[in-house]
Amino acid sequence: MNSTLAKKLKNIWTILLFLLPVVIIYNIREKGDESKRFYKAMEISGVIDSIYYGDKKEASVKINNKIYSLYYFGIRKGEDIKVGDSLYKAKKEKNLELHSKTKTGEYICTEIYKMK
Repeated sequence: MNSTLAKKLKNIWTILLFLLPVVIIYNIREKGDESKRFYKAMEISGVIDSIYYGDKKEASVKINNKIYSLYYFGIRKGEDIKVGDSLYKAKKEKNLELHSKTKTGEYICTEIYKMK
């Protein structure tokens, strides 16, 4: 009787040791996707006040006193974004539109970036 109980406990322990890393990895991935879901649900609209670049040359922009990371759109240092350009992303959309100012002062859509 004791040997069968010991075998059952050993089997349960083996299953738990297998499931624990799976649960941990799943939770870590969900936390990483949380900010991506946050950016997808967010509306971005306005003229770029300033541009910042991170350690890996990812761009962040300041629009209306809020800083938005452009990491999920793959925009890095050297892309065609400039202070004074306008960015627009509707809520629950994956496309970020870059509108550049023409010589006449009007904004035209010059680039569309897709969220990774």
